[in-house]
Amino acid sequence: YGMAEMLCRILPAYNEFFHGDMAKLLIVNAVAAANVQRLMATLEGQAYDSLESRIPAERQVPANALSIADATGMPRETVRRKLKELVAAEILMVDA
Repeated sequence: YGMAEMLCRILPAYNEFFHGDMAKLLIVNAVAAANVQRLMATLEGQAYDSLESRIPAERQVPANALSIADATGMPRETVRRKLKELVAAEILMVDA
């Protein structure tokens, strides 16, 4: 019940932010999870267990379109196209 209640509160804001493109929300969350998955599995990761904690870029692991497509079940080309849009909108960044 708690999860459903939380989703009912936050999804309208995400829907507005992404202009109804919930696939972009899914991709952003998949990227975020991939970036920190290894760190959060360690004891050191416990230091970053709140929303106020910012994980330094050097502790994050980049994700690519194929891994995001695998994680979300979306076609790779769709993921690639939406990643490009998210980078252009400065929601995500490309690791140089």
